[in-house]
Amino acid sequence: MLELQSMLMENSTENSLQNSTRGTITKDFGCPNIAAFDFFASAIIWFDIIACVSTGSSPHLAEHHCNLISQLQPSGSSEHDTTFQLERIMGCQNWAMVIIGQIAVLANRHQENLLDAKQLAIAAKDIHDRLEYHNSQTLTSLQNLQREYRGPPPHYLSLVYTHYTTLVVTRIFSCTAIIYLQTVINAHPTIDHIQEPLKEVMSAMSLIPDPRMVRGMVWPLCIAGCMASSPADQSFFREKAEDAVKDAGMMGNSGKAMEILEMSWRMQRSEGRLVDCATCLRKLGTCVLLA
Repeated sequence: MLELQSMLMENSTENSLQNSTRGTITKDFGCPNIAAFDFFASAIIWFDIIACVSTGSSPHLAEHHCNLISQLQPSGSSEHDTTFQLERIMGCQNWAMVIIGQIAVLANRHQENLLDAKQLAIAAKDIHDRLEYHNSQTLTSLQNLQREYRGPPPHYLSLVYTHYTTLVVTRIFSCTAIIYLQTVINAHPTIDHIQEPLKEVMSAMSLIPDPRMVRGMVWPLCIAGCMASSPADQSFFREKAEDAVKDAGMMGNSGKAMEILEMSWRMQRSEGRLVDCATCLRKLGTCVLLA
Protein backbone atom coordinates (compact mmCIF):
# COMPACT_ATOMS: atom_id res chain seq x y z
CA MET A 1 0.00 0.00 0.00
CA LEU A 2 2.82 2.41 0.87
CA GLU A 3 4.53 1.52 -2.41
CA LEU A 4 1.34 2.32 -4.33
CA GLN A 5 1.03 5.64 -2.48
CA SER A 6 4.62 6.48 -3.43
CA MET A 7 3.85 5.67 -7.06
CA LEU A 8 0.82 7.97 -6.95
CA MET A 9 2.99 10.80 -5.69
CA GLU A 10 5.53 10.16 -8.44
CA ASN A 11 2.82 10.10 -11.10
CA SER A 12 1.33 13.29 -9.67
CA THR A 13 4.71 15.01 -10.01
CA GLU A 14 5.02 13.79 -13.59
CA ASN A 15 1.50 15.02 -14.34
CA SER A 16 2.46 18.47 -13.09
CA LEU A 17 5.23 18.39 -15.69
CA GLN A 18 2.58 17.43 -18.29
CA ASN A 19 3.81 13.87 -18.74
CA SER A 20 1.32 11.02 -19.16
CA THR A 21 0.50 9.05 -16.04
CA ARG A 22 -0.91 6.19 -18.11
CA GLY A 23 2.24 6.16 -20.20
CA THR A 24 4.36 5.73 -17.09
CA ILE A 25 2.13 3.00 -15.73
CA THR A 26 2.08 1.17 -19.07
CA LYS A 27 5.85 1.28 -19.23
CA ASP A 28 6.22 -0.05 -15.70
CA PHE A 29 3.41 -2.59 -15.54
CA GLY A 30 2.01 -3.30 -18.99
CA CYS A 31 -1.57 -2.79 -20.14
CA PRO A 32 -3.22 -5.72 -18.28
CA ASN A 33 -2.43 -4.10 -14.93
CA ILE A 34 -3.69 -0.59 -15.67
CA ALA A 35 -7.28 -1.37 -14.61
CA ALA A 36 -6.10 -2.81 -11.30
CA PHE A 37 -3.85 0.19 -10.71
CA ASP A 38 -6.73 2.56 -11.48
CA PHE A 39 -9.02 0.76 -9.03
CA PHE A 40 -6.60 0.69 -6.12
CA ALA A 41 -5.26 4.19 -6.81
CA SER A 42 -8.80 5.59 -6.87
CA ALA A 43 -9.62 3.74 -3.65
CA ILE A 44 -6.54 5.19 -1.93
CA ILE A 45 -7.46 8.73 -2.99
CA TRP A 46 -11.07 8.19 -1.87
CA PHE A 47 -10.07 6.82 1.54
CA ASP A 48 -7.43 9.52 1.93
CA ILE A 49 -10.19 12.13 1.72
CA ILE A 50 -12.99 10.31 3.56
CA ALA A 51 -10.76 9.37 6.53
CA CYS A 52 -10.10 12.98 7.50
CA VAL A 53 -13.26 13.41 9.57
CA SER A 54 -12.23 10.44 11.70
CA THR A 55 -8.53 11.27 11.98
CA GLY A 56 -8.86 15.05 12.29
CA SER A 57 -5.95 15.43 9.89
CA SER A 58 -5.42 16.70 6.35
CA PRO A 59 -5.41 14.20 3.49
CA HIS A 60 -1.92 12.72 3.13
CA LEU A 61 -2.11 13.22 -0.64
CA ALA A 62 -3.72 16.67 -0.45
CA GLU A 63 -1.00 18.44 -2.43
CA HIS A 64 -1.32 15.83 -5.17
CA HIS A 65 -5.14 15.69 -5.51
CA CYS A 66 -5.45 18.26 -8.27
CA ASN A 67 -2.78 16.49 -10.34
CA LEU A 68 -4.19 13.02 -9.72
CA ILE A 69 -7.90 13.71 -10.16
CA SER A 70 -9.19 16.29 -12.59
CA GLN A 71 -11.84 18.45 -10.93
CA LEU A 72 -14.04 18.89 -13.97
CA GLN A 73 -13.37 15.82 -16.11
CA PRO A 74 -16.62 14.85 -17.88
CA SER A 75 -18.29 11.46 -17.52
CA GLY A 76 -17.50 8.86 -20.11
CA SER A 77 -14.01 10.18 -20.78
CA SER A 78 -11.34 8.16 -22.50
CA GLU A 79 -9.64 5.26 -20.77
CA HIS A 80 -6.34 6.97 -21.61
CA ASP A 81 -7.08 10.02 -19.41
CA THR A 82 -4.12 11.20 -17.37
CA THR A 83 -6.20 11.46 -14.18
CA PHE A 84 -8.24 8.98 -12.16
CA GLN A 85 -12.03 9.09 -12.40
CA LEU A 86 -13.50 8.43 -8.95
CA GLU A 87 -17.02 8.19 -10.34
CA ARG A 88 -16.05 4.98 -12.14
CA ILE A 89 -15.18 3.32 -8.84
CA MET A 90 -17.02 5.20 -6.08
CA GLY A 91 -19.84 6.90 -7.98
CA CYS A 92 -18.97 10.49 -7.04
CA GLN A 93 -17.48 12.96 -9.51
CA ASN A 94 -13.95 14.19 -8.92
CA TRP A 95 -14.77 17.85 -8.30
CA ALA A 96 -16.87 17.06 -5.22
CA MET A 97 -14.17 14.90 -3.67
CA VAL A 98 -11.46 17.49 -4.39
CA ILE A 99 -13.50 20.11 -2.54
CA ILE A 100 -14.21 17.76 0.38
CA GLY A 101 -10.46 17.24 0.62
CA GLN A 102 -9.96 21.00 0.66
CA ILE A 103 -12.47 21.32 3.51
CA ALA A 104 -10.47 18.71 5.45
CA VAL A 105 -7.30 20.76 4.89
CA LEU A 106 -9.12 23.90 6.07
CA ALA A 107 -10.38 22.04 9.16
CA ASN A 108 -6.87 20.94 10.05
CA ARG A 109 -5.39 24.41 9.57
CA HIS A 110 -8.20 25.90 11.66
CA GLN A 111 -7.64 23.37 14.46
CA GLU A 112 -3.94 24.18 14.51
CA ASN A 113 -4.69 27.95 14.67
CA LEU A 114 -2.91 28.62 11.39
CA LEU A 115 -5.66 30.95 10.18
CA ASP A 116 -7.10 34.11 11.68
CA ALA A 117 -10.85 34.77 11.54
CA LYS A 118 -10.64 36.77 8.30
CA GLN A 119 -8.54 34.14 6.51
CA LEU A 120 -10.91 31.39 7.64
CA ALA A 121 -13.95 33.33 6.43
CA ILE A 122 -12.39 34.06 3.02
CA ALA A 123 -11.33 30.44 2.48
CA ALA A 124 -14.71 29.10 3.63
CA LYS A 125 -16.62 31.49 1.34
CA ASP A 126 -14.53 30.43 -1.65
CA ILE A 127 -15.25 26.76 -0.97
CA HIS A 128 -18.94 27.43 -0.32
CA ASP A 129 -19.35 29.44 -3.52
CA ARG A 130 -17.73 26.69 -5.61
CA LEU A 131 -19.92 24.04 -4.00
CA GLU A 132 -23.06 26.08 -4.66
CA TYR A 133 -22.08 26.67 -8.28
CA HIS A 134 -21.37 23.01 -9.06
CA ASN A 135 -24.36 21.86 -6.99
CA SER A 136 -26.62 24.04 -9.10
CA GLN A 137 -25.23 22.55 -12.31
CA THR A 138 -25.64 19.01 -10.98
CA LEU A 139 -29.23 19.67 -9.92
CA THR A 140 -30.07 21.13 -13.34
CA SER A 141 -28.67 18.05 -15.07
CA LEU A 142 -30.67 15.77 -12.77
CA GLN A 143 -33.88 17.70 -13.35
CA ASN A 144 -33.38 17.60 -17.12
CA LEU A 145 -32.97 13.82 -17.05
CA GLN A 146 -36.01 13.42 -14.80
CA ARG A 147 -38.12 15.50 -17.15
CA GLU A 148 -36.90 13.60 -20.19
CA TYR A 149 -37.59 10.15 -18.70
CA ARG A 150 -40.38 11.16 -16.30
CA GLY A 151 -38.31 9.90 -13.41
CA PRO A 152 -35.06 7.93 -13.26
CA PRO A 153 -33.84 6.64 -16.65
CA PRO A 154 -34.57 2.93 -17.18
CA HIS A 155 -31.88 0.36 -16.39
CA TYR A 156 -31.62 -0.85 -19.96
CA LEU A 157 -30.27 2.55 -21.03
CA SER A 158 -27.09 1.72 -19.17
CA LEU A 159 -25.02 4.80 -20.05
CA VAL A 160 -27.79 7.25 -19.21
CA TYR A 161 -28.74 5.33 -16.06
CA THR A 162 -25.11 5.30 -14.89
CA HIS A 163 -24.79 9.02 -15.54
CA TYR A 164 -28.00 9.67 -13.59
CA THR A 165 -26.85 7.65 -10.57
CA THR A 166 -23.48 9.41 -10.67
CA LEU A 167 -25.25 12.77 -10.54
CA VAL A 168 -27.38 11.62 -7.60
CA VAL A 169 -24.38 10.33 -5.63
CA THR A 170 -22.36 13.45 -6.44
CA ARG A 171 -25.17 15.71 -5.27
CA ILE A 172 -25.51 13.77 -2.02
CA PHE A 173 -21.81 14.12 -1.28
CA SER A 174 -21.56 17.74 -2.40
CA CYS A 175 -24.61 18.88 -0.40
CA THR A 176 -23.19 17.02 2.60
CA ALA A 177 -19.91 18.86 2.01
CA ILE A 178 -21.71 22.15 2.74
CA ILE A 179 -22.76 20.72 6.10
CA TYR A 180 -19.21 19.51 6.70
CA LEU A 181 -17.93 23.01 5.95
CA GLN A 182 -20.36 24.53 8.44
CA THR A 183 -19.16 22.18 11.19
CA VAL A 184 -15.58 23.24 10.43
CA ILE A 185 -16.11 27.01 10.60
CA ASN A 186 -18.65 26.99 13.44
CA ALA A 187 -17.67 25.48 16.79
CA HIS A 188 -21.34 25.01 17.58
CA PRO A 189 -23.36 25.00 14.33
CA THR A 190 -27.01 25.85 14.72
CA ILE A 191 -30.08 24.63 12.89
CA ASP A 192 -30.03 27.87 10.87
CA HIS A 193 -26.57 26.94 9.52
CA ILE A 194 -27.59 23.39 8.68
CA GLN A 195 -31.26 23.16 7.78
CA GLU A 196 -31.16 24.13 4.10
CA PRO A 197 -28.26 21.86 3.03
CA LEU A 198 -29.72 19.09 5.20
CA LYS A 199 -33.00 19.30 3.26
CA GLU A 200 -31.01 19.14 0.02
CA VAL A 201 -29.15 16.02 1.18
CA MET A 202 -32.43 14.33 2.11
CA SER A 203 -33.99 15.35 -1.21
CA ALA A 204 -31.00 13.92 -3.09
CA MET A 205 -31.09 10.69 -1.08
CA SER A 206 -34.76 10.34 -2.02
CA LEU A 207 -33.67 10.20 -5.68
CA ILE A 208 -31.51 7.08 -5.19
CA PRO A 209 -32.79 4.63 -7.81
CA ASP A 210 -31.39 1.52 -6.10
CA PRO A 211 -31.50 1.20 -2.27
CA ARG A 212 -28.29 -0.86 -2.36
CA MET A 213 -26.40 2.33 -3.19
CA VAL A 214 -26.89 3.53 0.38
CA ARG A 215 -24.31 1.08 1.72
CA GLY A 216 -21.61 3.16 0.00
CA MET A 217 -22.79 6.38 1.65
CA VAL A 218 -21.63 6.00 5.24
CA TRP A 219 -19.83 9.37 5.05
CA PRO A 220 -22.89 11.48 4.06
CA LEU A 221 -25.13 9.41 6.35
CA CYS A 222 -22.95 10.29 9.34
CA ILE A 223 -21.96 13.86 8.46
CA ALA A 224 -25.49 14.94 7.52
CA GLY A 225 -27.44 12.59 9.77
CA CYS A 226 -25.71 13.75 12.95
CA MET A 227 -27.04 17.24 12.20
CA ALA A 228 -30.67 16.09 11.96
CA SER A 229 -32.65 17.57 14.85
CA SER A 230 -36.35 17.00 14.22
CA PRO A 231 -37.90 13.57 14.85
CA ALA A 232 -38.90 13.35 11.18
CA ASP A 233 -35.41 14.12 9.92
CA GLN A 234 -33.82 11.70 12.37
CA SER A 235 -36.26 8.99 11.31
CA PHE A 236 -35.29 9.57 7.69
CA PHE A 237 -31.59 9.01 8.37
CA ARG A 238 -32.29 6.12 10.74
CA GLU A 239 -34.25 4.35 8.00
CA LYS A 240 -31.48 4.97 5.45
CA ALA A 241 -28.86 3.63 7.87
CA GLU A 242 -31.01 0.57 8.61
CA ASP A 243 -31.40 -0.08 4.90
CA ALA A 244 -27.64 0.11 4.48
CA VAL A 245 -27.08 -2.36 7.32
CA LYS A 246 -29.62 -4.82 5.91
CA ASP A 247 -28.05 -4.71 2.46
CA ALA A 248 -24.39 -4.68 3.48
CA GLY A 249 -24.53 -7.51 6.01
CA MET A 250 -21.03 -7.85 7.45
CA MET A 251 -19.42 -5.66 4.77
CA GLY A 252 -18.41 -2.06 5.36
CA ASN A 253 -19.17 0.21 8.31
CA SER A 254 -22.90 0.66 7.86
CA GLY A 255 -23.53 -0.70 11.34
CA LYS A 256 -21.15 1.86 12.79
CA ALA A 257 -23.12 4.62 11.06
CA MET A 258 -26.18 3.67 13.09
CA GLU A 259 -24.14 3.76 16.32
CA ILE A 260 -22.70 7.18 15.45
CA LEU A 261 -26.11 8.64 14.60
CA GLU A 262 -27.81 7.37 17.74
CA MET A 263 -25.00 8.65 19.98
CA SER A 264 -25.04 12.05 18.27
CA TRP A 265 -28.77 12.38 18.78
CA ARG A 266 -28.50 11.33 22.45
CA MET A 267 -25.80 13.96 23.00
CA GLN A 268 -27.96 16.48 21.15
CA ARG A 269 -30.85 15.85 23.53
CA SER A 270 -28.71 15.94 26.67
CA GLU A 271 -26.59 18.99 25.70
CA GLY A 272 -29.31 20.95 23.91
CA ARG A 273 -27.19 21.58 20.81
CA LEU A 274 -26.23 19.94 17.52
CA VAL A 275 -23.33 17.49 17.83
CA ASP A 276 -21.31 16.95 14.67
CA CYS A 277 -19.90 13.63 13.51
CA ALA A 278 -16.27 14.42 14.40
CA THR A 279 -17.24 15.28 17.98
CA CYS A 280 -19.26 12.10 18.22
CA LEU A 281 -16.34 10.00 16.95
CA ARG A 282 -14.06 11.51 19.58
CA LYS A 283 -16.67 10.71 22.24
CA LEU A 284 -16.86 7.12 21.00
CA GLY A 285 -13.07 6.92 21.08
CA THR A 286 -13.00 5.39 17.63
CA CYS A 287 -11.30 6.22 14.34
CA VAL A 288 -13.63 4.29 12.07
CA LEU A 289 -13.43 4.87 8.32
CA LEU A 290 -16.76 6.34 7.18
CA ALA A 291 -16.93 4.18 4.05
